[in-house]
Amino acid sequence: MKYGYIHVSFLQLVKEVIVAEGKDPAPWMERFELSESLLENPHARISLSRLMHISRDAIELIGKPWLGLLMGKHFQAGSMGLASWVAYTAPTVSDALASYIEFEELLTRNVRGRSSFYLDEATGNPVCQFYSMPPYNQYNYFSVDYAIAVWYQIVCQATGRTDVAKRVELEYKDIGCLDVFESYFQCPVVFGAERNAVVFKTEVANLPALHSNANSHNLARDLAEKELALLASDNLFTERVTNVIMPLLTAQPPDIDEVAEKLGMTTWTLRRRLKKENTTYQELLDKTRRDLATSYAGDTIHNFSEIAYMLGFSSPAAFHRAFRRWTGQSPGDYRKSKENTLRH
Repeated sequence: MKYGYIHVSFLQLVKEVIVAEGKDPAPWMERFELSESLLENPHARISLSRLMHISRDAIELIGKPWLGLLMGKHFQAGSMGLASWVAYTAPTVSDALASYIEFEELLTRNVRGRSSFYLDEATGNPVCQFYSMPPYNQYNYFSVDYAIAVWYQIVCQATGRTDVAKRVELEYKDIGCLDVFESYFQCPVVFGAERNAVVFKTEVANLPALHSNANSHNLARDLAEKELALLASDNLFTERVTNVIMPLLTAQPPDIDEVAEKLGMTTWTLRRRLKKENTTYQELLDKTRRDLATSYAGDTIHNFSEIAYMLGFSSPAAFHRAFRRWTGQSPGDYRKSKENTLRH
């Protein structure tokens, strides 16, 4: 899952949307080998590259590109396991949002970055911000839409109100759905913005959450922390470094000083610890780019210029040369061979 993963509870919400839209989910589930036992497995996760294909078909099946918003409408306290239960039982609205995002990695991890919650220093407005993930296309909008729709639903359910958002900002351009979005969020929605974020009204920040329960919250938090620690314990130091490198690749590759700073250590210490695992920073950077390149080329619908940008290459031509050096094939031939394998 080089590109990242997502918990199967996400697919359960997609299925619920398909049914609510009056469509039969059975052929969709069969095509992607999504059994009921898989969707009910509390530890199951799928790759984000696989998710892109699954969600693309779901959007085409229901005929509505705002799949993420429809999924948000089906979000409930238990929809996303421990993360949503910690949020649902939190003492205040801000605590609910902060808790959900704190345990985001129990649900999903993307090489492009992670979400954040903060109070705007100038205005005091609570802000939930989703990471930047250009280039956008009609089949990855839903990832941004879903995250922001869920944060909105968390606040609505915590307050019993729907007039909680001040503004929604989306990096991608309007695809003709402005009325749908403004009706959903009940606030102005700005497309082509500099960030993906929902800005909540100041007065909701410290409101007590309607379903707050200290005992349940502390128990859920304890379990979530243990689950998160278990996920982290599986990682070697090289994997920790890789996880820092991946979201920094866009436009140009990060240098070792930048990565060391992100890890909270000196460049010398980073080199020494990588040497103990029989590698160097440059070798790890090259391996990370190679692994992501084959994953993007073989398992996603991004074009090759987009992939070149996402991996920090100076031009598509530079990416093509590197890809051929790594695999002995052009990106186009590699993608065709993967597609032929899937068909058979």
